[in-house]
Amino acid sequence: MVTEVEVKIEGKLDTTTSETGGKSTPVLRERHILWSKQNAGPSNAPSCPSQLPFAFGLPSTFKDGDADRSLPPSYSVFCHGVPTLFLKTTYTIRIAVTRVVHQKLGGLWTKTKHLLVPFQYVPRTRAHRPILPVPSFFSSIKTSPEEWFQAVSTVKPRATSSLTPVNCHLFIPAGRVYGIKDTIPFHLQLSGRVSSLRELFAASSSLDRVISTDSSVTASSKTAPEAKAVIRVSLMRQVSVDLHGHKGWRNITLCEGTLSSVPPLMSTCYSPASPTREEHLDWEGELRCEDGVTTGGFTAANGQVKDFVTINVNPTPGGTSTSKVGLMETQVSVPIRLVTDSYGDYGFSSSDA
Repeated sequence: MVTEVEVKIEGKLDTTTSETGGKSTPVLRERHILWSKQNAGPSNAPSCPSQLPFAFGLPSTFKDGDADRSLPPSYSVFCHGVPTLFLKTTYTIRIAVTRVVHQKLGGLWTKTKHLLVPFQYVPRTRAHRPILPVPSFFSSIKTSPEEWFQAVSTVKPRATSSLTPVNCHLFIPAGRVYGIKDTIPFHLQLSGRVSSLRELFAASSSLDRVISTDSSVTASSKTAPEAKAVIRVSLMRQVSVDLHGHKGWRNITLCEGTLSSVPPLMSTCYSPASPTREEHLDWEGELRCEDGVTTGGFTAANGQVKDFVTINVNPTPGGTSTSKVGLMETQVSVPIRLVTDSYGDYGFSSSDA
């Protein structure tokens, strides 16, 4: 005879690093009685029904110390190497059915069976503005500069070099909040003296080290398979865990961007010109998350997941001696937010913006 049916909805965040150990933090704990013989009145069935439908809404936040934070989505990542890092958010429905198995001398012996049902929690979030079609970057930056966010950095010369810096300009859609399935356009420009631009690509007269993940837009078919790109644009995710006052983090590449040169072509830097003349090289490309990415970033308890558009300019790829190159490697990361739904997923179009 069943005496009680109980449902518990639970969520937890598990974090571990090889340097500081592990921690488990509850983020959700709710208890509901679906049926109880003790509370069965005249209007209720005297015995437990064969079916008990239920529906409970989840809270949107949880208490993290003194702060209220959004309930984190289901997520799991395990990073090998040093430091080894593990972060996992899980949610379960736990059903407990208590029944009487023996009655003797006025007492009841009960037995409880448990059923555990894991479920995925992926709260829907939407980009607040669309990514407008870009037929030409140079025309759109003049007519609609507010549609672009610009990040500026510098490829610095070494102390022993007489070269001047190379300026790096990365343009991405201004909202910096993108749907996971969005194709994110970007424009990259390197500008500086011809002598510095030549040095940046000095290891190959054919500029065959400017590559992307799409072989069809490789600057030269002579690229060695093991060579790395001088310029690399990617979506990067940083997973960090803070335990016992020590913070460990690992970076994960969500996708590599495609790169294609924009006229004037890169080879113009190798045409006869004054080394002190100012020139610029331009590329356009796209970023799109791989199919395995299902959630965006979040902060919960001692774990944090953040996303960036990252550009890396490396004048010495493939093991080239750094002492022979007059420019230093540069990396710039632009914080963005990935969300589950694109702007248009709710029936909006670019004309509604």
